[in-house]
Amino acid sequence: MNEPVSFCHGECPYKKIDEDSINIGEDILDIRENTLQGLDGPHDPHEFDNLPYIPGKCRLNEHTLSMTGYHHQTSNFEDLTLKEYNVRSLWNVFQGKVTNEFFTGTIGKRPFIMSKGNFPGSQLYSGKWLGENYSTWEYMRHSIVGVYNFQLFAMPFVGADICGYHNNTSEELCARWYQLGAFYPFSFNHNVNGTIAQEPFAFSERTLTAARNALKQKYSILQYYYTKLFEVTLNGGTLVRPLFFEFPEDEAYKRTNDMFLIGSSLLVVPALFPNQKKVAAYCPNEDWFNLRTGHQVYSYDSSHAYGGEVTLPAEFDYTNVLVRGGSIMPYQDILELMVDCTWTLRFLPVEMLIVPDHGGKATGTLFVDDMNVVNPIRSGQYFYIEMSFAMDKKKLEIKMLHDNKEGVMRFSGVTIYGTEKWKGVTNACLTKENGKKVEMSGSYHHASKVLRLLVKPNTVNWKDIRTIEFDYKC
Repeated sequence: MNEPVSFCHGECPYKKIDEDSINIGEDILDIRENTLQGLDGPHDPHEFDNLPYIPGKCRLNEHTLSMTGYHHQTSNFEDLTLKEYNVRSLWNVFQGKVTNEFFTGTIGKRPFIMSKGNFPGSQLYSGKWLGENYSTWEYMRHSIVGVYNFQLFAMPFVGADICGYHNNTSEELCARWYQLGAFYPFSFNHNVNGTIAQEPFAFSERTLTAARNALKQKYSILQYYYTKLFEVTLNGGTLVRPLFFEFPEDEAYKRTNDMFLIGSSLLVVPALFPNQKKVAAYCPNEDWFNLRTGHQVYSYDSSHAYGGEVTLPAEFDYTNVLVRGGSIMPYQDILELMVDCTWTLRFLPVEMLIVPDHGGKATGTLFVDDMNVVNPIRSGQYFYIEMSFAMDKKKLEIKMLHDNKEGVMRFSGVTIYGTEKWKGVTNACLTKENGKKVEMSGSYHHASKVLRLLVKPNTVNWKDIRTIEFDYKC
């Protein structure tokens, strides 16, 4: 909690220091004497009590320092430059800065730093959580807008307290909040002393299943999140966005607060109300598929300008996540793998998920670094590829946008949704950068219309792929 909290309202009651019993140094004594003199002079503890706008309708010094206090470097008390009121917000920036610089400079490691207090510039050094919320359904719904806001403030790595912070949560609220909160860029459970335990294991198997599977769904697409965060860092923009950001001409603007996009490809549709059995997902006029099963849930209609609603079951087993036609992304089916932390994912094979649009096209990107180098963008220690697929050509092509010759990510195969026209396809030929060809084989699943083709384990690295030709033997 990086803010100057004193738990007093302004200046705490002064307690006389016995200089004979403690060595506090002349500089500290000077600060104390100057502060006391200020109280008799220009120091007015109520100077900022009646401002035109006060956030939260609370006095600015509630549970914190006096806004009229001066910082140590101030030698001239007529100089207001370092008055607490004028520099308070910078506390968060510089605490994040010195913490970050310790890890990157002294230790030489990339840090993971989260902050509750922020100000413009903080995102250079730390992520953000939204602060102390309440364990209510309303606050859970509001958290989506909170995450939106900080995307606009150029702080994409953000999340809210899952299950709520103040007051007791309930089992159903906590389960639903896990199903939502797992898809925040930053996910964590946080509550105050004196409330009931709210870890998933504190409740029944239903909440355990909801939390476990939602996090596994997130882990399955973690490489996609990582890639999009790289692109936002490099180019600006938003990671989490309302529908109308991507579809400004659609009626999607009416559905801002109950579903959200991750990048341009994934639509998360959580259950946000008690006793909810179904959710109504608004799908803009594109092809949309269930990310987990591959079933198509909405189809593009050229005769309509707008999209429409589809009703989905609001189960506790999984969160409804839809993938947009026209997308290619890295995917790891964690439900089939055993992982104990996100670091483990880095060493497991990754498949390519292709979801063609109504025209049979799809594109996507992938960013990979070693997840440890301090500044991979500045040092160039990463690889970054662009993928494009055309169903009519039965071909996927990969263009290397940046290659440092060091990144390693094992390739397991390709899964393609919506391949009803490819029922007879069971093989493909992968061509590497060095010209070597690798056979791929698999099967078509009639119920879901999904084609899956695999390579032999440990034979292909992602950055070595240049083309994949489908329905073709090497």
